[in-house]
Amino acid sequence: ASADKLIKLWKAGVSTHTLSGHTDAVRSLAVISSSEFLSAGNDASVRRWSTTGDCLGTYYGHDNYIYSISLLGGGGWVTSGEDRSVRVWRDNAVVQTIYL
Repeated sequence: ASADKLIKLWKAGVSTHTLSGHTDAVRSLAVISSSEFLSAGNDASVRRWSTTGDCLGTYYGHDNYIYSISLLGGGGWVTSGEDRSVRVWRDNAVVQTIYL
């Protein structure tokens, strides 16, 4: 997580890439594969990144901060946020919202 809105990729103790795109603090990361990962943050967005530094997609579904993101089997993911909801994502879109 990073309050400076940036994500840094590291290899062998050396920063290899600095990724920008989030407009507020980054709160959570989830590794998809050795070449892709997801980030979520206070700007209410989920972003898909390549480990080469490219933003592959930006997804919206929450009304406020996203606190955590975790992968689900079958290629989906789940997020939880300040809007008191848990959202299940498949094919880059929210397919279920659970309000707490």
